[in-house]
Amino acid sequence: MVIKLTVFISLFFSVNLLALENSLKTRFTYDFTGMTVREVFQVLEQQSKFRFFYNEDFKTIDKIVDLNVKDENVEGILDKIFSGSDISIGKQSYCTDC
Repeated sequence: MVIKLTVFISLFFSVNLLALENSLKTRFTYDFTGMTVREVFQVLEQQSKFRFFYNEDFKTIDKIVDLNVKDENVEGILDKIFSGSDISIGKQSYCTDC
């Protein structure tokens, strides 16, 4: 029984990691010029399985960005938006449809 549970848990985490790896490969081509960070997050959520969570007190959320990306992954987009700031981005994987 313990071995079956261990195998199940191992498979569950493997599928979760595979889903995260595949989602990080998602590429975007979009003109975010004149949009707020909040609006960028909304577009990324609408066009992918990414979800962004932030505190409403996060002042940068309403910052206007001038960004036009072509074939860029989400990490690259976030790096460009927050370059030169002290903002750090964390990644969390939740597989809801694995």
